[in-house]
Amino acid sequence: MSYDIIFNQAMKLHEEGKLNEAESLYRQILTTNPNNPDLLNLLGLIAFEKGIYQNSAELHNKACLISPKFPAYQFNLALALNAWGKKYEAINAYKKVIELDSSIKDAHNNIANIYLTMNNNEKAIYHLQEAIAIDDNFIEAKVNLASITNNKEEIEKILQQNPNNAYPYFILAKFNQETNIDLAISYCEKAYHIEKNESDIVILLAELYYSNGENIKAKNLLEENKEILKRNCSANLILGNIYLEEENLEKAEKYYIKAKNIDANNFDVRSNYGNLLCMLNQKANALEEYRKAILINPKSAKVIYNIAKLVTETKEYDEALGLLFTAIEIDNDFLIAKELIYKIIQSINETDHDKAIKILENWQKTYTNCEYNSKLKL
Repeated sequence: MSYDIIFNQAMKLHEEGKLNEAESLYRQILTTNPNNPDLLNLLGLIAFEKGIYQNSAELHNKACLISPKFPAYQFNLALALNAWGKKYEAINAYKKVIELDSSIKDAHNNIANIYLTMNNNEKAIYHLQEAIAIDDNFIEAKVNLASITNNKEEIEKILQQNPNNAYPYFILAKFNQETNIDLAISYCEKAYHIEKNESDIVILLAELYYSNGENIKAKNLLEENKEILKRNCSANLILGNIYLEEENLEKAEKYYIKAKNIDANNFDVRSNYGNLLCMLNQKANALEEYRKAILINPKSAKVIYNIAKLVTETKEYDEALGLLFTAIEIDNDFLIAKELIYKIIQSINETDHDKAIKILENWQKTYTNCEYNSKLKL
């Protein structure tokens, strides 16, 4: 079978969403032409669609090294790097896109979005203004610029002028997420009716339903969007949380594992999966998940407490106390952590009174204003 026939067949499968079959054919062609940047780019796109962002970035990078002056390859590399969590590298890749073709407005807009996640509004505003200078009708950039300054009126004005564009509805939904969840849901539902396949909209709507206690709606929405579930960590996390609340532990575990496979560095996934494993009495595995979670977010007093609770059960009191004192340094109002410290001291007192007294005295000296001090007696 000729190269063109196989390539066209692979492209058709790719367009139909049959990613594994398409990838197999692309790789078959690649064995005879390993330095073909188009094939590397297409394989990178498939890896991205599967949520394998590191592999996607590596494939796009190979394409860029072979064809360094082709902006589309650089743009795809930037997308993959950002999805992989390599923000600075993504920004540099987008800047390379702009060097190659200064008319690509989306590069500026995407750089701005990354800077927003880094709380660098000044640089975000600069790149949004650059994007709008390229295209004065660039709605997404205009909405993003208005959102930085909390100019809700400007976003509503843009919406009135562009009622069939989902993005202003989406941003207005985010605006109202904390203050008026019913209004946020209304805006997000409108966005969803316009763009049903946009993953950010689907995830936000599911989050809003879940936060509002509308678990059935959230579950149905996510399970209807199977392509998003294949590659989106948040979608699987929400489903895992819903099934955990429903005490369907088997399904909860299924979705937590999927979420973890998509993003192994997601704190909430590690923490919540640890909670599930505790419920399943798989305490060694739960401890492993909690320890990985705390590497991601060392300031989580709750997860530190969960680790301390588990090591207390195996009588590793010194480690447990170290963890618990760390937890109350982070959150001095963490009463259950203080209660567990006292219980551990009481347990130590049964075999080593002097050590227990010393720990107790040090605790009282360190936390002189602790409301728990009046209860501390041995």
